[in-house]
Amino acid sequence: MSISVIANHHISPEIVDLIANAKKKVDLVSPYVKLWPHLENEIGSALKRGVKIQLFFISDKREEYEDYLLRLAMMSVAVYQIDLLHAKVYLSESIGIASSMNLYDFSAQRNEDIAAVSSDPGFVRSLDDYVQKLSENRARSISSSLKGQKAIKAVGGVLKAVAGAVAGAVTAAVFERVGFCIRCKAEIDYNPDKPLCPDCYGKWKKYGDPTYKEKYCHDCGKPSRASLAKPVCRKCYKASV
Repeated sequence: MSISVIANHHISPEIVDLIANAKKKVDLVSPYVKLWPHLENEIGSALKRGVKIQLFFISDKREEYEDYLLRLAMMSVAVYQIDLLHAKVYLSESIGIASSMNLYDFSAQRNEDIAAVSSDPGFVRSLDDYVQKLSENRARSISSSLKGQKAIKAVGGVLKAVAGAVAGAVTAAVFERVGFCIRCKAEIDYNPDKPLCPDCYGKWKKYGDPTYKEKYCHDCGKPSRASLAKPVCRKCYKASV
């Protein structure tokens, strides 16, 4: 069995190469996940080649990673969460890496890490057996729920937009509603706070008596002993409450 031992900044290029050379599958087991651009690009390229990719991360980080994990799920990466995950394994059908390094850009740049890398069939098979047991016994698939949450957010956005449009239409209808001057019956915007046309208001303002009896209902325009204080007739008032 031939195994290479590498450390620190030599590890991340090996992971990238593993993905770039994969033909059938890639398993990424890492409690903490924050992919750097080069690695994410290789994942995208592998998926386009038909490579099946699985990502396993620690359950505690689901909420923190949600947007990021959703992006991977939408790329067709199968995403799984595992309680108490501590192992770091990176595996294709032909190469295996067992490491102390998380799939995290900070780890790739700063931490002291070590990894065992091998294409030995026995080594690869052992790691594959381990990942299979994780998948069958400990892992919970969350790809569908992540996509479902995106759909719910999208529907919520549509409903919010529809509600806004309806509210806007109702508001516009209120402000475009026709009313009548309570003194001369000229058509004006419906506004119980301003039930007189500009000309009649100028005349009313000379005395400024809000209880002075006028001639018409501001709402229906029918004859009524309306006033600035009570600009609509009894029938229209009852219909509005």
